[in-house]
Amino acid sequence: AGGIGSVILSTHSISNIKKTINPTERIKLNSRIDDLRIGKSCEWVRGRWRCRECSSPGKCKKLKRRGDCRPFRRQEWDEPPRFSSHFDPASNIEISLRDMTKFGVGKVSKVYVEQPMCSVSTCFDLSRCNDTVLTIYTNSTGPHDLLDYVIQHSNAKIVRIDRHQDACLVLVTKGIYQFAHELYSSLHWNDGRNNLVWDSSCFFDGSLCDAPFSTFSYGHAALASGTLSRAHLRSGYDLVLPLPRVWARPVPPQHVNIHRPRKWLLSFRGSIQDSLHPYYQHRWLAAEYWEDANDVVVDVQCKHRKLLGGKATYKPYRMDASSYDDMIWNSTFGFSPGGSSVGSYRFGEVLSTAGIPVVTQDFAPPLSPEVDWSKCIVIVSEARIVDLPRILRNIPQEEIRMRQQACWQLLQHVIGDHQKQGDNGWRHDARITFAKAMDVWAIRISNAIKQAEQLEALNNDILIKYNVTKT
Repeated sequence: AGGIGSVILSTHSISNIKKTINPTERIKLNSRIDDLRIGKSCEWVRGRWRCRECSSPGKCKKLKRRGDCRPFRRQEWDEPPRFSSHFDPASNIEISLRDMTKFGVGKVSKVYVEQPMCSVSTCFDLSRCNDTVLTIYTNSTGPHDLLDYVIQHSNAKIVRIDRHQDACLVLVTKGIYQFAHELYSSLHWNDGRNNLVWDSSCFFDGSLCDAPFSTFSYGHAALASGTLSRAHLRSGYDLVLPLPRVWARPVPPQHVNIHRPRKWLLSFRGSIQDSLHPYYQHRWLAAEYWEDANDVVVDVQCKHRKLLGGKATYKPYRMDASSYDDMIWNSTFGFSPGGSSVGSYRFGEVLSTAGIPVVTQDFAPPLSPEVDWSKCIVIVSEARIVDLPRILRNIPQEEIRMRQQACWQLLQHVIGDHQKQGDNGWRHDARITFAKAMDVWAIRISNAIKQAEQLEALNNDILIKYNVTKT
């Protein structure tokens, strides 16, 4: 795709796009234009997908789908209007609020939750912080596996303290509160100010950790979650966590040949549910329209969500479960679309093979934007999912090797690669992610303090020049 950066757009550079393109023939993506006049593409038009292949502008043919999974309706949650920012002049709240659109699992309609547009400067009491030591209070007593590890291994200087009033960061972890009202009435809460809710997507229900964004109100707290899309993420305030990988790599890291030959260019295996969640549509596009080729493998099972609950599988996988090991280990690129939420277990699983994850443009990588994933992952627009095989074949081999190396380093230092006692494989290491997250928070606090000092000096200078007395 003409030099893959962090986002795949089209087979031609942006500068070659003519201004005469019909608006229906293009898609705006991050303020850029994806030219759909060449190659394969799909657009959601009037309740269905319009998929075609164009050999040149104006010369297009309809793409034929496989017919394995039936088409199904979708309901947007990350397309505009994602939220409406508003400010009530009659309110005493100085922070703008937004109305977030969110799904609950199995819900037909959208749920709207009001959320403050927080930053470290606006929703933290920085008088409790300093730019050299990050003081942390946790809502649990006794040993804390994550925090005890991070104090020993973090690049930042971190100290655990016993009084929440003196802590710069209040770490709120699951397992202490069973209900929301218990959290809201806790002494440290203060409507979430200076609080970081860790793993918020499964805070009250551990069985739904890959479910859509929680509908609980967390006030002014920062959230760390594996289900935050780019639309939901308050950049520089919330944290995106990796979903723990289900598949365990049987090979120890020192024996992984990062640049080994692989049978397949691109692969995907997973379930497709006829749910309104938009991310299952991305799986459906790959399953129905990827070309039949020796270097591409896709295997899906199709499920129907029953009206009264439950699911019925009407099309099973073609290959048995053991084939997943061979498929993921021997694929250069692994498609990692969301399902019930934007996050995917496959993201970490692909990384653990020194593979390159391919994600959609609404996916926010772990601990971004502070951690840079642009040298690792490949991001594809929704319209171009069907064209992935051709696009990926155009990536130079040297760039593939560079991305494999970057992905492997990010796995080791951001997600972790650990074999627990009694386990027969290597999985994620939550301690590694937590330690890097605390490094990120130490940087955020330090930057916010320095900015506050600089702004105070700036405004004092203005007041002095104009002889204004501070009140």
